Order: sequence, then C-alpha cells, then structure tokens
Amino acid sequence: MPYLANFTTPDLSDANPDSQVLPYQFRLFGRRSRFGGRVSTVACYEDNSRVAEAVAELGEGRVLLVDGQGSLTRSLLGDNLAQKAADNGWAGIVVIGAIRDVEVIDDIDIGVQSLGVVPVKTEKRGIGDRALEEVEAFSALHGISFWNALLRVSEATAVPNKAAQSIMSFTSMLVALATLVEAMVKPSVIIEAVLEQSGLLTELEASKDPQDEVRVENLKELVSASMEYE
Repeated sequence: MPYLANFTTPDLSDANPDSQVLPYQFRLFGRRSRFGGRVSTVACYEDNSRVAEAVAELGEGRVLLVDGQGSLTRSLLGDNLAQKAADNGWAGIVVIGAIRDVEVIDDIDIGVQSLGVVPVKTEKRGIGDRALEEVEAFSALHGISFWNALLRVSEATAVPNKAAQSIMSFTSMLVALATLVEAMVKPSVIIEAVLEQSGLLTELEASKDPQDEVRVENLKELVSASMEYE
C-alpha cells in the first residue's frame, strides 16, 4: 500500500473516526516503518504453530495479526518466520505478545510490531484452529459429539500427528480428572491435580515474569480457599 508513505497513524485515525484502535503500546521492528493491508488473524498462546502455518501462505500484501493474549513469556515470531513472511509477500506482522531475533528482523523487508522481546522460543504444542477444524469435520462425518471425536482423534487421519498426540494427552488428563470428580475426591485435591497434570504451576514457577509470580500465589490461594468447602 504505497500511499501509506504519505500518512501518519493519527492522519488515518482522523480520516476514519469510527475505526478501532488496539489499546497497546507496540515496538517497531523490520525495515518497513509503515505498513498496512487486509488483516488476517491467528490466535495462539505461547505456541506459534499457527503463525508458521499462516506465513507459509501467500500474503498478497496482507497484515498478519497474532493474538498472543499479551504473553511476554515465549516468543511467537523469530527471524526465520519473519523472513518467510517477507518472501511470501506479507506486508507486516503485529504480535500481541513477544518476538525474538530482532537484530536480524531489523534487516528484513517487512514491518513487525510487538509488545516486547523475549529470547525464549515457543512451545510447539501443534494444536491450532486448523487441527480442531479437522476434528470437527471428523465429528460431523461420523455423527458423534466433538468430545467423542477428540477421544477418537487417532482415527482422524487429517489431523497432523503432532496435534493428535497433544490432543490425546489432553483428553487423557481430562478423563483422569473426571475420575477424581466421580469418586468425590476433595476439591483441593482435584485442583492440585489439575495444576500438576496440566503443567501450569510448574511453568509459572519456572517463569521469570513478575506477573507469573503473582499468578502462582493466586493459584495457591485458590487451593487454600477450596479447603473451606471440604
């Protein structure tokens, strides 16, 4: 969109008073200080599998908006994906989260905005909207519930193997937790089992993010509060 070179963001806002503005303060990287285009959105949390899928497509001048839910714990974009996006014709990438390899990205012909920078690579769980769409299609094909389709994900050959493995681990955890509920185990024990088996507490405790320290304390308070109902 060459005409953007003659505009500033306030100019665009003034010309489009009904336009929505993201309530974030972004940092700018890449060789393009201005970029714009039709927006495509992917949602992910500390797993950039969907970002990799998106930039592998032809961008055709689009802007990729990555909704990382504001997490600064893991990077959702590095130099390799940024270069692939540039090669495939994406105008820019906006990350509501963190990126890394910014020294290299600054030399790539693309515009990138993010909330911050972190060196820790993503956790590739491989479960994205596309994998879940395949599960939904499997559910419709066999006339079963989405939950039962998740339980039979190994039969859904269209679901990538890595995503299928992650889904099977997830459903196994839920089945085990459901067993505790059916056995009328104390709420505090069930909550502790959720935190342990999901790996959430371990991940938060290992994080250097000060906000995660607060989250750990909140979770521990939740366990303590649940004991009042036992």
